[in-house]
Amino acid sequence: MVSQNEMLRCMGLLLANEPKTTPLSKYLRHEKLDFTVKSLNYVDDYLEKVRKNKKKLDNGETNKIVIRCGTYLG
Repeated sequence: MVSQNEMLRCMGLLLANEPKTTPLSKYLRHEKLDFTVKSLNYVDDYLEKVRKNKKKLDNGETNKIVIRCGTYLG
């Protein structure tokens, strides 16, 4: 049985490793997401662009961004 912590860790990995399935991923520098403190700046930049383009997203895409970024950030 997979623990809840393991499931959350995997969701955070999706942000870094699955660019094709992350909404508005053209704004995210996936190659910089290495789970360091510095990489949080790239997530913040991505979220700023998401906020500016939120009208382009449906609820499912918004939820995906929130869950992936939230689990990446920890």
